[in-house]
Amino acid sequence: MIGKRLAKDLMFTGRRLTAEEARIAGFVARIVEQSKLEATILEISTTICAASADAMRLAKRCIDQGVERDPQARSRWRSRR
Repeated sequence: MIGKRLAKDLMFTGRRLTAEEARIAGFVARIVEQSKLEATILEISTTICAASADAMRLAKRCIDQGVERDPQARSRWRSRR
């Protein structure tokens, strides 16, 4: 998931990813200041809960199946951000 170069760096040195590295590697969706964490969680959860359950299920399926069918999709998507 993170590529050989970064995996070797982390394994050989024992260092931890920074928040920004974790975001770039796709482990986290966003980085939020500690003071804004609870408000951000509330905003995200409210948005998700307000959406149609069927729409959420279909969106999740589309994303999961799309990446599974095209292994390079994830890296191409990441490079466009």
